[in-house]
Amino acid sequence: MTTLLSVPNVSEGRDPQLIDEIARAFDARLLSVHSDPDHHRSVFTLAGEPGSLANAVTTGAREATERIDLRKHHGLHPRVGAVDVAPIVYLSEDDRGAAAAEALVLADRLGSSCTGSSPAAVPALSCVVAARPGSPHGSRHASCAQISDRRRSTQMPVRCSWPPVHR
Repeated sequence: MTTLLSVPNVSEGRDPQLIDEIARAFDARLLSVHSDPDHHRSVFTLAGEPGSLANAVTTGAREATERIDLRKHHGLHPRVGAVDVAPIVYLSEDDRGAAAAEALVLADRLGSSCTGSSPAAVPALSCVVAARPGSPHGSRHASCAQISDRRRSTQMPVRCSWPPVHR
């Protein structure tokens, strides 16, 4: 059985009750939550199987975008949206293809919610990360290299709506 990880970064690090509600909304095995009130962000580590992890992350992203008002958000860490990034992490080179496919499904689901009608702010940047033994962050794939630059250059969040509009 293949297990993938996702590490969604959410723009909320100060309200423990809201962080718990967002954690419950990520419908996957929650391995850890790290919250930083100064950066005003939480990092969730989730585990799931290919074919289900993207759904779990999307459900949590929906909760985060419905509950976080970025117009009132202030923190030390630059951010792009309510869910800043949600990389898919593979633990074995044999699972790289499954992780890439799951990342594309996740990007499509998050991206399809962006229709321009409300400030939900879910950017869809596809990213796959390979976990390295001894490294908590893995080794980033080339597609992830410029995400920090995108955070710093974004003045206003992407405007999105939920649920997605299917055309």
